[in-house]
Amino acid sequence: PMLSLRVRGSDASTTITTVRVNASGSGNDAVDVNTIRLVHDVNENGVFDAGETVLSTTSFASNNGTATFTPNRTLASGTTEEWLVLYDFAGTATGGETFVADLEATDISSNVGNPWMSGTGGGTGTRTGPTVTIAGQLSASLGPNTPASTVVSGGQSQATLQVRLTAVNEAFDISALSFDALGTLDDNTQITNVDVVLDADSSGTVSAGDVNLGSGMYAADDGALRISFTPVNIAFGASRDFLVVYDLAGGAPGGANFRTVLSLPGSIEGTGAVSGTIDTGVRAPTGVPVIGNL
Repeated sequence: PMLSLRVRGSDASTTITTVRVNASGSGNDAVDVNTIRLVHDVNENGVFDAGETVLSTTSFASNNGTATFTPNRTLASGTTEEWLVLYDFAGTATGGETFVADLEATDISSNVGNPWMSGTGGGTGTRTGPTVTIAGQLSASLGPNTPASTVVSGGQSQATLQVRLTAVNEAFDISALSFDALGTLDDNTQITNVDVVLDADSSGTVSAGDVNLGSGMYAADDGALRISFTPVNIAFGASRDFLVVYDLAGGAPGGANFRTVLSLPGSIEGTGAVSGTIDTGVRAPTGVPVIGNL
């Protein structure tokens, strides 16, 4: 929702014929907004819910332009309704771009003239919605060179999972990753150390130029492990690869298997340059779980 309105019929039956919405902000409204909808918010919760009525649909013909709704909505004398102005974004806006919607008293036409705009000077002023800033999202995937599924008992610096994180529509700083251990190997006794390594050359192996970000150990078999580190920046539109690296005990039995999994959106912690703390809601990282070889 870009703007909410409470409209009330006058002392006589009132038909609202047109509502004009004015656009501003750094985003291109004509390109980045597919459609604009004027809806009746029946339960007055500020959200367009299933079953609520779309009164009119329109779009912007130019950037920072004006779009006109034609609801032709009749309100009985003294009747009040909540209306919302909704933008349907095209997905082309860049992270950090802003969008604002407003309307003046003269932008609403009815059979009884322009309305009194409550809360504005003389009732003839402008109502402006909040500034909406486009945020990006983090995408997770199995890296292009995720490690092989067979390792040697007692092997050191054995890469078990390569995770590629991609910054979509804004830059991100990654400060912690969490993993789950699966398989028949006793992760608590047979894995002596776990490292998270920044795979600088995306080779899927620990090599010169890679950076060890942090270490830890599983506290239980088939347990979970969180490793935090100095934030790693992923530039707007760029990708970086992270390795999960195990040191194995010499007594690990042949044929034992293990798998490393980045399971949940909350397994990736950090901040977006625009959106702030990475959340687990609508802007949660996509692509999880990321599952290593068994």
